[in-house]
Amino acid sequence: MMTNKGNNNIFDIFEPKSGHKGRFVAKIKQKQQKKRLIFLQKWAVAISFLLLFGLGIDFYNKQNNQAKTAPEVKQNEMYFSAIINQEIKEIKSIKTSETSSVFNDALKQMSMLEKAYQKLLKDYQKNNDKYILSAMIENFNQRIEILQFVKQQIEEIKQTKNEQNETYKA
Repeated sequence: MMTNKGNNNIFDIFEPKSGHKGRFVAKIKQKQQKKRLIFLQKWAVAISFLLLFGLGIDFYNKQNNQAKTAPEVKQNEMYFSAIINQEIKEIKSIKTSETSSVFNDALKQMSMLEKAYQKLLKDYQKNNDKYILSAMIENFNQRIEILQFVKQQIEEIKQTKNEQNETYKA
């Protein structure tokens, strides 16, 4: 038997205050939410780390691919760009107001070929395939052919105009 020396409340035999159950459940939910928040924060940090790591690897691979393609692609780009720039320079020196529409059309075609070239370059950096490199060279050849054709057209237009002028003079 237990002896009670002045402490009548050894056991709590009274009913809890009203709303006790609600407060108790709210505290439990609050602790669970804190645990869930901490758990989610840890996952967010982990996912962020993995994302940054993945982006770093992707960036490294792109740099590495560009370094791999630099010798053969850069050499071709320099060679063909010099030829193309020379052709454009010659066309600009012979074009007139009557032939400017032919030249402007050629520039539009050149722009489309440049976009196609950029796509080929990306593909080449991913695959490093000799067929893609051949397509890139063909792209440059098409540009040169367009410019040579435009130069020929401008010369023909000028010659036709000169012949018409001579016919009117005679």
